[in-house]
Amino acid sequence: MSRTIASSISVTIWALLSLVPTLAQEPGEPITEVLQDSRQITWEPLQVYGGVTLRVLDAVGVIAEQTFARDQKISFDLGGLADGPYRWELIADPIVPQSVSQGMSTAAVQGQLREYSDDAKRRGDIPRHPVTQSGSFTVTGGLGVLPNLLEDGSDLKFRLVINENQIVKGRLCVGTNCPDNPEFGLSTILVMANTARLKFDDTSSTGSFPDNDWELTINDSSNGGVEKFAVKDCGVSSGGGCEGNEVFTVVAGAPNGALYVDSGGKVGLKTTSPVAELHILDADSPTIRLDQQGGPLAAQSWDLAGDNANLFVRDVTGGGSTPFKVLAGGATDTLVVGTSQRVGIGTSSPSAKLHIDAVDDSTVDNNTTALFVQNRSTVVANRAMLQLINNGGAAIFYEDTSSSLRWQTIASGRDFLVSRLGSGGVEFTLDDTGNLEITGTLTQGSDRSSKRDIEPVDVDDVLQRVAAMPISTWSYKKDGSGIRHLGPMAQDFHAAFGLGSDERRIATLDTSGVALAAVQALLGRIEELESQLDRVQAELESVREHH
Repeated sequence: MSRTIASSISVTIWALLSLVPTLAQEPGEPITEVLQDSRQITWEPLQVYGGVTLRVLDAVGVIAEQTFARDQKISFDLGGLADGPYRWELIADPIVPQSVSQGMSTAAVQGQLREYSDDAKRRGDIPRHPVTQSGSFTVTGGLGVLPNLLEDGSDLKFRLVINENQIVKGRLCVGTNCPDNPEFGLSTILVMANTARLKFDDTSSTGSFPDNDWELTINDSSNGGVEKFAVKDCGVSSGGGCEGNEVFTVVAGAPNGALYVDSGGKVGLKTTSPVAELHILDADSPTIRLDQQGGPLAAQSWDLAGDNANLFVRDVTGGGSTPFKVLAGGATDTLVVGTSQRVGIGTSSPSAKLHIDAVDDSTVDNNTTALFVQNRSTVVANRAMLQLINNGGAAIFYEDTSSSLRWQTIASGRDFLVSRLGSGGVEFTLDDTGNLEITGTLTQGSDRSSKRDIEPVDVDDVLQRVAAMPISTWSYKKDGSGIRHLGPMAQDFHAAFGLGSDERRIATLDTSGVALAAVQALLGRIEELESQLDRVQAELESVREHH
C-alpha cells in the first residue's frame, strides 16, 4: 500500500464537552467510543483532552499519523487500503493547569524536570502514564470487517467439583472445543476454545497482601480483531473476565527473536544472540523513537538511529532534520564531554571548556587540527564569526613549541595589544582613536620584484606640486586636548599626486617618495645655483686680475 495513504485520512475529533471527565485514565478505561462501519472508523471522545494523535499501522509500520486539536472530529477512511490486518493507537494530550506547565518549563531549564514531574504525578496534576487507547481492524475485499460479531465464550454447565488436590500424570486438554482424542504433540496443556483466556484471580482479602489479578489473552474476540498473545492487568476483579490494561502484547507474525532475553539478562530485539544489554538488529537503520506526549510540555518526537554511514539524531517533529551525526569510522576521542562542562576534540581529558588536540604532520594549508568557521550564505554582508567576551581584557595566546617564544594578542580597555610574553613590555599598541605605536622599526615592502608599471617622475614637477599644496597643523577629532599634528589633508595630497587607494588616506611610503623627489629637485636647483655662483666668482676673479 502506498505510504501516501495518510492523505486519504479525513480526520476530526468531536468538539469535547466540558461536562465529561478530564485528565485521569483508570486502568483499561477507554478515552473514546469507537464506531466502525465497512468504510470508516470514527472515535467519539469520552473525556476532555488538549489534543489527540492518531497512528495507523500495517504489518510493516506506520502508514498514517496526525495530531488534531480538541475541537476536531476523528474519522479514518478505510477506502484504498490493501486487504489485511491493521492496528491503531490514540495518544491524548491531557489538559494541565497553566501553573503546572510553567513550573515544568522552569524545571526543564534548571535541569530538575524529572523531580518536578514526579511530584506533579504524586499530586495528581498530570497523569502517571501516557493516556492512550488502541485497537485493530481488518480489511477484506477493500471493506472493513465489522467488529460487532463476537465469538461465543459462554461457559458450559459445571459438571464436576473436586475439593482435593489433583495430580494429572499425562497431558491435559482444556476448553469448549477439546475433541475426544486431541493431538497433543509436545504440549503438556492444550487450551482449545474460540476465546482462549487464562485468568489468575488472587483472592487475598486480608491485611496488605497483594491481590491484583492477571490474564493471559489469546487473540481478540471481535470480528476482524488482532491475532495476538497478551498479558492484561485486571486490577482487583472477581471471577472471569478482565477489562484492564494490556501491558504486554505480541502480534502474530512477529519475526524470530522479536524479543529475546538471554541468561545474562541481555535483551535482543530481532536477534537471539544479543551482545549488549540492549541489542537491536535490523536490515535498515535500527532506530529508537523517543516520543514525548503533549500536555504539560509541547509534544516532541526524536529518533536515535544508526546505519552504515552514521549514527544520528533525527528531529521528527521538526521536519526530520538531523541536528547531530557521528560518521562511521571516526577516531577514538573525536568528541568527549568531560567534567566541569569541558569538551574535548581528540582528547579524553580536556583541560579547557573546548580543548582541541591532535597529532598532525600536515602543512598550514592542509592542517586538520585547524578551527574552521564558515558561513555559506550567498548574501554579501559583514558577520561576526568569532566573539571573545570578558569582564576585562580578552586575550589569545600563541606558542611555537619548537622555540621558547610565546605571544599574545589582547583587547584591554581602549587598546589592542600584541606582546611577547616575558619581554616585560608591549611591542604593538593600537588604541581606540586609531593611533598605532610600535617599539621597533616600521618596514614597508618596496622590493622591485614586487612592483609593476614602474615609471620615472619629473622631480621638478613634484617640487612645484609640493610648493602649491596647503600644509596645516591640526588635531584628530578623537585626539585628547593639546595634541596637534602637521601635514597636508589627504584630499589635497590625492589631488596633487593621485597616489594611494582613495582621497581619504595617505600612505607613509607615498609621502616619503614625494619628499625624496622634492629633495632631488631641490638638490638639482642647489647644484645649478652653485654652478652659477662658481661662474660669477670666476668672472669676478678675472676682473680683479685685469685691474
